[in-house]
Amino acid sequence: MLVVGLGTSLPELSISLGAILKKKVQLSVGNIIGSNIFNTLVPISAAALLAPVLVSGEILSFDLPFAFVLTLSVLYLFTREYGLQKWESAVLIGAYLLYAAVKLAQL
Repeated sequence: MLVVGLGTSLPELSISLGAILKKKVQLSVGNIIGSNIFNTLVPISAAALLAPVLVSGEILSFDLPFAFVLTLSVLYLFTREYGLQKWESAVLIGAYLLYAAVKLAQL
């Protein structure tokens, strides 16, 4: 899940970084939100059209709640008057690294 998630997110990362360097922050935010909605809904729905999709208990008890909490956190940070700050970005990256470490430790 880590490799697939990282691989599918690298194009969004490059587009977002390019948009930010060109001072087009809204394009970056729109790209992130749009790709997250698409990546969450379409692949699993398309797969379920072909065959039933069974989800493990670990995904339901750890991965999805973790993603939900981080998504709510980012939405909150985006809605504030002063937006997402550098130190908050570092905390979010740290949260991802923590997630990756936990998942790798389970291997």
